[in-house]
Amino acid sequence: MITTILSPHPSLSPAKSELATPRTKNAWHNNAERLADWLMGRVFVRRDSFGGYYRKDGQTQKTKRPNKGSVEPLSRELLIRHARATLPEHVLGGYGVTPGVGGVGRWVAADIDAHDDTDDPEQNLRYAIHLYHKLVSLGFTPLLVTWGSGGYHLWVLFREDVLGLTLYEFGLWLVADAKQFGFKKAIETFPKQGEVPTGKFGNWLRAPGRHHTRDVFASVYNGSEWVEDEAAVERILSIAGDDPGLIPALPKATTADESRTAGSASWSGKPVGYTRPGGTDGRADVFAEYNRSVTLDEVVEWHKARRHCVIGRSVDRVDFARAGKKEATESFNVKLIDGVPITWCFSNNAGLPDSRGLNPSQMRCFYQYGRFDTSAMRDFAVVLRRELGWDERPAVKSTSPSDGVHESRPVAQAANEPSQAADATTAAGIITQYFIQRYRPDFRRGNSIHTGDGEIVPMGVACEVPTSKLIEQLAGACDAPRFANGSVKRDSLPGLFRKWGKVAWGDLLELLPDEDTASLATTSLAADEFRRLVREAMLSEIVVGDTIGRQDVVTRTERRSLIDWCVKWAKTGPWRTIRSKKCWCKVEELGAGEIRLKVAIRHELFAQIKADRRIIEMGANTFTRRAAKYEVGTCPCDDRPHGQRAVILTDDFVSDLTEGLGVDDEEDGVEEFDHLGNGQAAA
Repeated sequence: MITTILSPHPSLSPAKSELATPRTKNAWHNNAERLADWLMGRVFVRRDSFGGYYRKDGQTQKTKRPNKGSVEPLSRELLIRHARATLPEHVLGGYGVTPGVGGVGRWVAADIDAHDDTDDPEQNLRYAIHLYHKLVSLGFTPLLVTWGSGGYHLWVLFREDVLGLTLYEFGLWLVADAKQFGFKKAIETFPKQGEVPTGKFGNWLRAPGRHHTRDVFASVYNGSEWVEDEAAVERILSIAGDDPGLIPALPKATTADESRTAGSASWSGKPVGYTRPGGTDGRADVFAEYNRSVTLDEVVEWHKARRHCVIGRSVDRVDFARAGKKEATESFNVKLIDGVPITWCFSNNAGLPDSRGLNPSQMRCFYQYGRFDTSAMRDFAVVLRRELGWDERPAVKSTSPSDGVHESRPVAQAANEPSQAADATTAAGIITQYFIQRYRPDFRRGNSIHTGDGEIVPMGVACEVPTSKLIEQLAGACDAPRFANGSVKRDSLPGLFRKWGKVAWGDLLELLPDEDTASLATTSLAADEFRRLVREAMLSEIVVGDTIGRQDVVTRTERRSLIDWCVKWAKTGPWRTIRSKKCWCKVEELGAGEIRLKVAIRHELFAQIKADRRIIEMGANTFTRRAAKYEVGTCPCDDRPHGQRAVILTDDFVSDLTEGLGVDDEEDGVEEFDHLGNGQAAA
């Protein structure tokens, strides 16, 4: 569809974008009650929580509310204040989907940003207008707003509840043509996930009204021109919501979990003739098969996920500058060679093997294990066999982000084959199948198994007591104890279980992968457990003291959670340590007055703060691997706090940790004592 591109919004001029005029403020202030009712019925579908802002160190920061610094629940009065906002603290945002299985919402939005000099306001405008008319052609009445700085919010509002997954897929479909307009990064859409687990919140978007950092109210596009003041308000209030039936038939979108881990658990790939040495089973090589399915874009996404930056692109080649490099000069590239995306690195500072070409199998193995030697590739082959359906081990428990239901793929698919497991007619084979069916294991941990329900079952528990059903099955074993006439000695069957139970358990352990090689989604129960352990550690409270005064020295101590200390002490610039703890923090500036908290930790931190022994005993290397596997954090080679390799927590995980911290409460937990040692940590 071809649309006429209008000239840029007048408020893009500096004189227009600084302050809202009295006329504009009056239009929003006078209609505040009507706007509050409109917002409550359409934007704020979730009433137990909402988004807001607060000021700290001259910066505007986002927060989830209610929180300890702002305990007011969502109300009509708060939304009236939003419409009449005079401060960043008055501005609110709404979450897009209600929590739980089958969560619903009433809107989809595209956030076309202009945070820094790399964003093109003209390009943003053209694409915003294009999306507006694209929606109009389908029968929608969209709401397109801007605050005059080159960024745009496009809303599609519905008159009734719509399934969250449908909203999520519709948003992805809407902006799927962004690359055709020159965008190198995906356009952000809301909701960002089709389903929000109970107790979680997802992501919120600022509601139409005042800008959160500037005294500017939204201007609205009416289909032919931009309007302000009373006309803008009336345009918003005129939108009653569209019929969900207008949503076009959508191709199945990538699930929220897969889109976050593009190139992780669901990679597909094209070849470059890597043949695993020593293959003797006569089958096609698993690496060649995998390589044949990977696309150039997928490999590009792997590198982008490690914060490497695309600086150039052609049909068959993408050039990258390494993460953290200020100059836009090439560090490595990915090029299609005979249809296969090969990564070639020129820099010895990019954290990649240099001066050689890596095919998709080698590249992914390196990112997953930190190396691609024979041992690592052998372990990685197990993962690929499972993904390609060649698995000789039991399939793992899978989680569908779209429905939140944990379903086990047939764990015994390979085990049921006589060549792959104990003979199912023997006592050991029958007991092995019993263990599989009862526990639905997804991986082994030492001599224990991790079950489909998230439990750890040790051998001693599993082999302690048989069930009546198992005894009946053992009666049919070819090696069951029998009388001289051939009848089964039923009284001896419990003893048969005790005799062969541990052998069967050993057979089961051989069938199972370990946790690091198991194909587990980031929404799996194992991932939830790992994330919970790290979260609990970061929320542990520690006492830190500061010295006050030069003559009468006093130490003032405060008790805060570790993440709260990070929020308090993070500044722009280099990493700052949390006293002697193996924890660092800093702030990244995003532009437009917005900032992002960055947190890095080393495994030794957990022993320092006496965290759960399970994470302490995990070991540093295992912790680093699982942090990457479960999207808790990564360990880049080129960003080392104070020269130490550390896991930098992902933005989503940090956001989850800081939800509800809210405005800094300066006196919370503060006590003063006589000098205790130059302000060192008191715990």
